[in-house]
Amino acid sequence: MPRNSGTVTVKPVPGEVFRYQVESWGQRTEPHIVDLLAFDGVGACSCKDWETTCYRNMKRQLGYRDDFKISYEDMAKMAHKLKIIWYGTTKDKNPARIICKHNQLARMSSSNYLTREVARNA
Repeated sequence: MPRNSGTVTVKPVPGEVFRYQVESWGQRTEPHIVDLLAFDGVGACSCKDWETTCYRNMKRQLGYRDDFKISYEDMAKMAHKLKIIWYGTTKDKNPARIICKHNQLARMSSSNYLTREVARNA
């Protein structure tokens, strides 16, 4: 079935709470893995944008230089201090973002699911 090229699929990773496979716009056969619980709920993604821009911006928010080496484990211990800065849009990316577009989509999908479940059981 043909799809609009502006849409992607978001699927929960079976057996893993708040982990999602988010289809890549460029490589449809290789989804990104988003872990919404990583970094004290800020989340992490396997995409290049998260590994470069978002993680760098997390370090900056915590007062570290870009070239400062800090492990993910040590960063996670301080993640509760981070202010969520959203991706923005494809045409207007927020340069200070710590949330990539895949993380943003996984959050929306998770929120939609939880809202529907609560509504069904209210």
